[in-house]
Amino acid sequence: RWVASMRAQQGSSDHKWTLWTGSRGTGRCLGEFDAVVIAHNGKCAERLSKSGGPRLSRVTRLLRARFSDKPVHALQKLQLNSLWSIVLVLDASIAPSVPFQAALLNNHPHLSALINNTAKSRPTEPSTNTSVTSWTLLSSATFGKLFKVPQENVPRDVKDDVVRRLISAFESVLSACNGSSDEKGSIRRALLKERAQLWGAAVPMNMLAAVEGNTERRSVWDAREKVGICGDWIGGKACVESAALSGIEMAELLFDSMSSSAHNSVGLDGEFVMIEDQFETEQGHTSTASTSIGAFDI
Repeated sequence: RWVASMRAQQGSSDHKWTLWTGSRGTGRCLGEFDAVVIAHNGKCAERLSKSGGPRLSRVTRLLRARFSDKPVHALQKLQLNSLWSIVLVLDASIAPSVPFQAALLNNHPHLSALINNTAKSRPTEPSTNTSVTSWTLLSSATFGKLFKVPQENVPRDVKDDVVRRLISAFESVLSACNGSSDEKGSIRRALLKERAQLWGAAVPMNMLAAVEGNTERRSVWDAREKVGICGDWIGGKACVESAALSGIEMAELLFDSMSSSAHNSVGLDGEFVMIEDQFETEQGHTSTASTSIGAFDI
């Protein structure tokens, strides 16, 4: 259930929190809790922490966010880009030949990744449908910013325009890879279904470096207020592994706080640093952990 606000119980000496579905303690009360863990980021996470009042100012500082396609160095806010993700289901009998199963594109104006979902399945599995092939297309951050709208209510004309542009860009990539101009319209002819989703708070361009002594931490814990933060942007590059490690550490901190008399805060003095291999630097150089297939004109 969506949590919009949190409030400390008046006169509470043990820092219990009540959670609400509406802003400023309105709507439906979801109950009373000994601790709160904020496991997301962006404006909603910042508003939730702010609703807890000045006592959560150190937590709220770490949840401030900025959305853009280019990072600002030394800015002490989480910096996130926005991406469009579309899934295509193609008729395998007429779908064009694609010389890769997945590709990361550097400096392409519209696309950042192309992933063959069908290639993840084993062809011998009974559930595998060999008559279709499925692809996921991720837009570039610049494209995402250009076509950003309220993701809870995406206008149909915007969605249709985004799908058309990204499919056209995919066809241009195939033409460049195959050295042919015959790919124009090839994806659209084979298209059976499509689904588009705007990923408003997509990939972090920086991360929170939270260090306690000589230990790099993966989560944040305010021991006095019993409020924590976890996510893939704390102490590591934005990925599934970072998210898992952050959640595990948060669970351990939460368990320790409830089962012992120790009250040590973690990560509240952390600072944001750039993730150098996930964006184009101010000098115009791009590095990536994976091999790019290059930039293509469309």
